[in-house]
Amino acid sequence: MKKILFFSLICILLFTCVASALELPPGLQKVLEYNNEQAVYYLEAISYFVAFLGGLLALLSPCTLATIPMYFSYGLEKRSTLHTLTFFLGFTTVFISLGLIASAIGQSILLFQSKNSSLIFIAGLFLILFGIMQILGKGFSFLPVKVFKAKSLFGVFLLGMLFALGWTACTGPILGGVLLIATVLGSYLKVALLMFFYALGNFVPFFLLSFFVDGFRLSEVSWIKGKLVSFTIFGKKYETHTTQIVSGILLVFIGLLFLLFQGTSYFNTIVIGDLSLTGYDLQRSLLTNSVVPIVGMVLFGIFVGLLVYFLFRKK
Repeated sequence: MKKILFFSLICILLFTCVASALELPPGLQKVLEYNNEQAVYYLEAISYFVAFLGGLLALLSPCTLATIPMYFSYGLEKRSTLHTLTFFLGFTTVFISLGLIASAIGQSILLFQSKNSSLIFIAGLFLILFGIMQILGKGFSFLPVKVFKAKSLFGVFLLGMLFALGWTACTGPILGGVLLIATVLGSYLKVALLMFFYALGNFVPFFLLSFFVDGFRLSEVSWIKGKLVSFTIFGKKYETHTTQIVSGILLVFIGLLFLLFQGTSYFNTIVIGDLSLTGYDLQRSLLTNSVVPIVGMVLFGIFVGLLVYFLFRKK
């Protein structure tokens, strides 16, 4: 036994000496050095407020179109701001997790999703199921858990998580730089916070819409509130509202998109003039302008103030 241990130790020492003597090919060594330099550059250039503005500018890319039908499937309700915040928290929980896992194994989010397409398929099936139940006026009440009652916040949170599984993030220098920091430097906690601020910037327009809905009580407007509709299927009578039918159709649409295209990557192929190029250039300019962090901090402060106001204001 001692001879085996001694022989193993000698082998390990020899292997260590040989490995240390070997040098990486010059080309590969330069690539690693370049990636390390870029990661350090992004770590210094991307603050939380820059990431917030980067996410906001990502809306100039057509790939964000997929988020529009999702908003209208949950956002036009009483306390729309609370629903939007709940959806966002569910979304970011999965979005950040996917980004960190992909970075840890040296892959992009898109590649990681393509290799785990079964998750997107399951998410699509659930979205279709939720859409059908919305059309039937049942909400999430078909699930055997009390918190999944119709229009429950936990149900909205779950919608956000399911949507994040198949949502293909818009590529750009900000998000690419953030994920490079995780891959090369392993600063996962900071990267998680940067991705949170980036995703928050993506959702700013939907929060603004929810502020508008709550501020003017649009959920009580007749054409948004909907009319009661009754119909019978296989001898069973269902009662629902026209708005629930519309939101259910939108959920089914997103679910089918997940099944047919394995996510929302189809929207990345859409070109609307030079919007994508403009958004990419604007994101890059955020990294070189010293005024940008201040502007981002001011806009973030205004946004947080509005969010707190609409969440806690008196009725």
